Amino acid sequence: MSSKVKKITHNKLVRDRIPNIIIGKGLSFKARKLDNVEFENELASKLIEEANEVAEKVHWLNHICEQGPVTNEELDNHLYEITEELADVLEVYVNLVKSLKIKTSDIEKAANLKRVRNGGFEDKIYLEWVEDSKGK
Repeated sequence: MSSKVKKITHNKLVRDRIPNIIIGKGLSFKARKLDNVEFENELASKLIEEANEVAEKVHWLNHICEQGPVTNEELDNHLYEITEELADVLEVYVNLVKSLKIKTSDIEKAANLKRVRNGGFEDKIYLEWVEDSKGK
């Protein structure tokens, strides 16, 4: 009986130690080093991927909390998973900022200016619609 080889295509940026982890499992793989432009493009894509994973975990947590009582252990486990996903977002952010040679102080200044100009998110405002009576 022959065993069928299962090849899983990923085509995405992975953390530095992933190839060694794959080798440690005795698996074969193909990887390559990205140039700077490819790296920045992949970091941008990874940022979206990781942000979506955070959103999914938060939505799931709120969904199960709406279904009924949740034990402290369950809550802690879900919050830990969200923390792990936020750590991924932070890692991608740090690498993107570094690769693009953007100063974090400039990002903080921009965030502060936006907060002054448009506010933050403390008031939890959800905009449903805007009507333009001028037809613009």
